[in-house]
Amino acid sequence: MVYGLGDLGNSLGNVAGVLLRGDDVVLDNFTDDNLVGLFGLIDGLGATPAAKDKARKKVIKAIKAKGSANIARETTNLSEKALFEQRLGLLPADAQAKLRSGQWQLVPFIYYAVKDISGQNHADLFKSGDNTVVGITNVVQGRMPAEDFFLCTRVKCLTSKGLTGVTEADFKGATWEKPSAPIINGEWFMGQESTTYIDKSAASVFSHDNRTDISDGEYVLSTPKMFYPQRTIKVEFDFAGTPAANTAMRFELWGVKTTKA
Repeated sequence: MVYGLGDLGNSLGNVAGVLLRGDDVVLDNFTDDNLVGLFGLIDGLGATPAAKDKARKKVIKAIKAKGSANIARETTNLSEKALFEQRLGLLPADAQAKLRSGQWQLVPFIYYAVKDISGQNHADLFKSGDNTVVGITNVVQGRMPAEDFFLCTRVKCLTSKGLTGVTEADFKGATWEKPSAPIINGEWFMGQESTTYIDKSAASVFSHDNRTDISDGEYVLSTPKMFYPQRTIKVEFDFAGTPAANTAMRFELWGVKTTKA
């Protein structure tokens, strides 16, 4: 069956649901911003990877038909705040109301965690036993803070080799550089509790030798990911080999979060 936006109550959330179900929607009259927002909603709703991929392709086809910019460049064409605002439908009604009334505002933010990876073949960056320590992590118990809705638009993976030790003092004084070979040649995963945002895939996305348009260890997400309050953050790496002794990893989540005005 083919639907129009009016048939679905003019709701992008309803449109995303119909596309994920396998039906079609006439997308000709959608604005560029609506199509980008729809793309984000598809990614955030519960569905099989195959259903999401099929729905995304329909949106991309509509964008290309309009001659719009490639959807994969949305995070460079729009501000992080605008990307968040397009995804308000992913938030509960009370959170949306607080943003619209001015009780909450959107601010840039970076969550980070540092870990000793010396001689290991696996790293779990945000662990439940961790507490906030300046220079080590600003996430308590590996969980997103209460009332913090966070749209992650890019991530950074960095390492520091040849430290004199692996204490907190060593980490705080470390110089962070591009990831070492065991990391780049390995695999990584990112999610939140039972939800997968980046399925286990090649960590070579953090390698940018001879490029000047992106910083060391940075990866811009083609589709931003919404992290929800009080849910455990999962960022894991499987290394191809073992990093040298006295090596630490720093992982950063960049984006925009809600906070009280």
